[in-house]
Amino acid sequence: MSERFSGDLQFLPATRG
Repeated sequence: MSERFSGDLQFLPATRG
């Protein structure tokens, strides 16, 4: 779960920005 969150976190800021 943590590993999947880590990848999403890196993509979230890129998509949000």
